[in-house]
Amino acid sequence: PPPNQLTVNEYARGVGLAPHVDTHSAFAGALLSLTTSGHTVMEFRRDKRRKALLLPRYVSTSFRQTDPISCASILPLVRRSLLVLEGEARYGWQHYIPSRKHDYIEYKIVERPERRLSFTFRSLRNGPCTCSFPEYCDSQNTDT
Repeated sequence: PPPNQLTVNEYARGVGLAPHVDTHSAFAGALLSLTTSGHTVMEFRRDKRRKALLLPRYVSTSFRQTDPISCASILPLVRRSLLVLEGEARYGWQHYIPSRKHDYIEYKIVERPERRLSFTFRSLRNGPCTCSFPEYCDSQNTDT
């Protein structure tokens, strides 16, 4: 479905975003996040004790095999970049931005700017979720 909801986010330097999956029961389809100023690195994680899922595209893994939580970092979200989360990346992985004043990009420390502005587009769900990821779905699985 086409987006019909918009959230404008302004992040000061060092402010992050807590790990989460956008609620299945509230939002349908892909999520789009447009970074209009600033830059950051978004990370993904999932609990390895749950059903195995594919890593989101364009990621490099950065976790130890013994950790119960596995993480993957994507390329930086730079000014004028559009992130599209759909499928397993949208429904089965938590995404987050660590709270810190710098990022590690290609083995270099890169200072975050004083301000980052992003626009997140979503589609409000009209009816119950019937996604292909019931294990992670707050509508289909009462254990989540």
